[in-house]
Amino acid sequence: MKLGMIKNDCDLKGFEYVKGKGLEFIELCCNYTPDAQGFISRKDELKKLIADTGIPILSVGRWNGEGGPLDETGAIKQDLLEEAKQVITTCSELGCPVYNCGCNFVEGLSLFRNYENAIKYFGELIEFAKPLNVKIATYNCHWNSFVDNMSAWEVIHGELKELGIKFDASHSINGGRDYYEEIKKWGHRFYHVHVKGSLNVNGAHVDDPPAGLDMINWRAILGLLYAARYDGTLSIEPHSNTWQGDLGERGLDLTIRYMKSLKTIIPKEKINFISGELISSPVKSSSQRFYIASLKVNYVQSVEKIKSSSSGIQQIFIPTEMAEVFMPGKLYSNVKKENAFFYLKNKQVMRIKKRK
Repeated sequence: MKLGMIKNDCDLKGFEYVKGKGLEFIELCCNYTPDAQGFISRKDELKKLIADTGIPILSVGRWNGEGGPLDETGAIKQDLLEEAKQVITTCSELGCPVYNCGCNFVEGLSLFRNYENAIKYFGELIEFAKPLNVKIATYNCHWNSFVDNMSAWEVIHGELKELGIKFDASHSINGGRDYYEEIKKWGHRFYHVHVKGSLNVNGAHVDDPPAGLDMINWRAILGLLYAARYDGTLSIEPHSNTWQGDLGERGLDLTIRYMKSLKTIIPKEKINFISGELISSPVKSSSQRFYIASLKVNYVQSVEKIKSSSSGIQQIFIPTEMAEVFMPGKLYSNVKKENAFFYLKNKQVMRIKKRK
């Protein structure tokens, strides 16, 4: 999973701010038409900022500030549809893979007609975005959208198999829903996840403090996301009137440290493993290098010794950034040999078997 944040003031200073925080991407939110038009018009500038800083834009959201994409009859507002397509096109040209949006409920129409109209709208966006390599996700916020809960997902996402979900547990809590159940049942359809704290007392909302100082169980969320094989983006959303200025900076830094401590850097295809077995003698330091020979891991002093070998010996590198906690030990290598991956446990190199 990649950790980033919402940063709408994304000039060079904004990109460098995100990079300086050790984050991996920026998310942009277009709440109203001027925001969307500004994003479209800044395409070339944003492309250069991405290239210069190495910080990509990996999510763009359109929060339907004009009341939503449907008019009072349930028809699609053509001006907002065309705007959405322009934003999606800009996303594609910037390498942004996810566009988040919603659909309003039209009073006076039946629930069936509202479902039907939403399916038509999202279906048109999916058809337009697919050849541009942009995925469409619905946000689970109620702001001018009724597609924020499992009942709606069962119908709309059940019909549109390529429609994803942008998930924010704070919206679930404040909407009276069970975010554990939502992630368990629908995590496989998540395209993007917000990291926003929420704090309620006796059912009344108090504040949106930094994640890690709130009531959301982020450890369980990460566990459920891994169980769903989610390997997407985690986007921090500072959203508190209390945590501003210097206090807000300290809160953001706390959230970054906290979320980094919870997530690992194991790629999605490498987490489906269970149980370990000792296959080498205890190791002495994380700077050592190993090679695989006869299904054993052996210490070697020289990289050249491996390179000059003619017996098919495979080198295993041990980058320090991969010293994150993984299962009962620490990840030791990302090199595959006969379906085995390796991690460090109590200074011993272990092999973990692939789950059948």
